[in-house]
Amino acid sequence: MVPDRPRDKGRQKRPKVKGCYECSRRRIDCDREEPSCQKCRAKNIKCSGLGIRYRFNQGVASRGKLSGKMLPILHDEAQDSPLSKTKDVTSTTDKPEKADQQDNLLVSASQDAFSSSDIIGKSDASFIAVGLDHIDPSTRFFLQYFSDNIAQVTAVINLGFNGYRDLVLPQAETDPLVRKALVVVAEQHLFLQCGYPDLERSRSYESLIRDLIVRSNECPPHQDVSAMTALLLLHLREMISGSDGFKHIYGSLRSILNVTGHSLDNLSSPVGEFVKIQILRLCLFGETLLGEANGQEYLRARGRSCLDFLEFGLRFHPELQDLINQLFELLALACDIYIQRSKFNPPSADTVHLVERFKCALQEVDLYTDIIGRHLLTWAYFVVAAESSTQDHREFFLEKLTSLHRTTGCWNVLKAVDQIQEIWATQSSVRWTSLLGRPGQALIM
Repeated sequence: MVPDRPRDKGRQKRPKVKGCYECSRRRIDCDREEPSCQKCRAKNIKCSGLGIRYRFNQGVASRGKLSGKMLPILHDEAQDSPLSKTKDVTSTTDKPEKADQQDNLLVSASQDAFSSSDIIGKSDASFIAVGLDHIDPSTRFFLQYFSDNIAQVTAVINLGFNGYRDLVLPQAETDPLVRKALVVVAEQHLFLQCGYPDLERSRSYESLIRDLIVRSNECPPHQDVSAMTALLLLHLREMISGSDGFKHIYGSLRSILNVTGHSLDNLSSPVGEFVKIQILRLCLFGETLLGEANGQEYLRARGRSCLDFLEFGLRFHPELQDLINQLFELLALACDIYIQRSKFNPPSADTVHLVERFKCALQEVDLYTDIIGRHLLTWAYFVVAAESSTQDHREFFLEKLTSLHRTTGCWNVLKAVDQIQEIWATQSSVRWTSLLGRPGQALIM
């Protein structure tokens, strides 16, 4: 009988360590060098580094009884909860109707605030943890909801990299202010899909506003990446809700930009750089919707540089240069139409060719619908629709906007449709640009 070989006590087993994601996929040892490991450099592969890699799946689970489900409801009886009433935004054709039963979910109409726990906490729902143990299940659900339903809508190019999903969401893991802002945005979208369009404010929203005020007294907002990110996200909430509070929120951002001379150089981190680009995009829409004087001055002063945010997408998708150029021309044409109407007020017949030109160019861009952010051209649709004077053009752009609402569920599109119909009702007796910025103006972007 062969005796057991004595163990070599001097030989220690090498501990297993985690390397970069690329080496892990190739099942090879990673040397864990930063910012890029040697093996990725040798293969000319972009190394993701050693940080935490976030993955957001479609639905609340990839397998099991919750596989493919967008809402975390385990039991059949939970179908009676408000979460089970969430409409599929890809198939919705009408405005959500207000739910008939609001007994134990809505607080009295006289109260100013509404808590998301009234929907999530009182429904028979269980939430799946995604590895963020320090974040409560309700918040994790809303972060997932934002990734699935909102991030893709707000992108310029939704292919691979998405700044809201790949930069802002990871920041929310360690930044309570950004996390709260993301919840506020996701709450608003979910409430609308559940059939509660009249809910103006939630407790999370009011708490976020208080936090921003407190932080502004401690640190200048333009030097605070978290505060600027939260302020940007509040504009997404205005976009989703279509509320008339846009001028107040944008006014706060505008005051910051006026103090800094529209320079946000202190936001130098990757998240800060993304936020700067998105604020530049936001200013194009915000200034033109405040009133024609603001819009005309901004567009004339900035020229085509106000469209520089489109170039951000080229860093990640240089192969889409032609598409970015087409998007640039469409938005530039909408800017030209706005300036001509506000400054020169030409006869409607003189701008028909511009509207037709936009329509023809749009047909080529529509081939890329699956990779373009759904709301990228919303403002352009609104401007060109307002300028339309022929029945064919009006029907075409009206259908574009109503189809957009069916796809995304954002109520600012419905406000845009209502405003366009009011403009058409004036029968060209006034410049339609002069009707912008009045009380009730929604953020159309």
